[in-house]
Amino acid sequence: MRFQPSLYMEYAKDLGHFGAEYNLAASGIACPFTMAEMGVDARVLEWDPAPTYGHPALREEIARRYGVQPEQVLAPGGGSSLVNFLLGAALLDRGDRVLMETPTYESLEATLASTGAELIPFPRPPEKRWALNPEEAGCHRNSRLKLIAVTRLHNPSGMDIPEETLLRLAHCAEELDAWVLVDEVYLDYLPPERIRVAALLHPRLITTSSLTKVYGQGDLRAGWALAPADLVARCWRINNVLGVNPAVVPERIALELFRNGSLDRLAAWARQRGEDHWPLVEAALSNHPDLEWVKPEGGIFVFVRHRRWQDASAFVEFLARRYRTLVMPGRFFGRADGFRLGFGGGRPELEEGLKRIGEALEEFGG
Repeated sequence: MRFQPSLYMEYAKDLGHFGAEYNLAASGIACPFTMAEMGVDARVLEWDPAPTYGHPALREEIARRYGVQPEQVLAPGGGSSLVNFLLGAALLDRGDRVLMETPTYESLEATLASTGAELIPFPRPPEKRWALNPEEAGCHRNSRLKLIAVTRLHNPSGMDIPEETLLRLAHCAEELDAWVLVDEVYLDYLPPERIRVAALLHPRLITTSSLTKVYGQGDLRAGWALAPADLVARCWRINNVLGVNPAVVPERIALELFRNGSLDRLAAWARQRGEDHWPLVEAALSNHPDLEWVKPEGGIFVFVRHRRWQDASAFVEFLARRYRTLVMPGRFFGRADGFRLGFGGGRPELEEGLKRIGEALEEFGG
């Protein structure tokens, strides 16, 4: 099997070599609470008998939170990348086709491409507020289309996908005997009344998510999928030759966070952080007439484009090296003409980072 490397992840892991002081590249929060403040104590170190397919109680809590049955929960003890890979391995063969939203998170592309499938662009144009056109899925009726892959909230723009669009994609997939993978790691940035996971809408819609972005618990590698039970069972069989059993302690911590209400507290904090910081971002960007953006529907990041640039990579590196400020280059999402700007860090860091972006634009010629 020939894996496609994730250039995004390699770049993200090497960001330290810039010696930056202000990081506006992140799309997730840093957890503001200690484990003790979230009600996690040493009892998580007590060993349970090794469960066969993930901790049953954790799968039950995930199922309860999102309104599905425990047998519909795949929680293999890795982040959403592992979950997405297991689904790709279960659903795709070499030569199959994936309708892949673009721009999108490059690591998701790499994960699905590593199955040997052919990725076909499914445009989300900024001129349409990054919206998908479901009619474009129908043009592949005579192909080997097996999967449609999208993100919600959209990475890198922060825009949602209307339920009507998801249902139209699901109906198209059903006609083609295909599936729709909806990566929803950012969905919980939305207000609770707007959150309904895709897997509840139609049997052909698969939800994947994790505790990494909205909840700031990336070190737990707690990812999951919500899917029909027979598909989940196929993924568990594949995982038997990969991860086998999840690590017990991270599972126990995740279980406690699901049980004790900490996730609601973290999500509320993350939403408020985004709401509080967006006016600062919008005001700073408005000082530069050549910049274009769409206000995100939720979250702590926005995709910024420059009217006169075809490739913003040189500016991003200039900003990092001269102004010690990081943003994420748009080339990692398939839109080289801009960059993703995160605003989920501390307010002083954000204010100074935005100031430096403005100064860098003036000096660079933007």
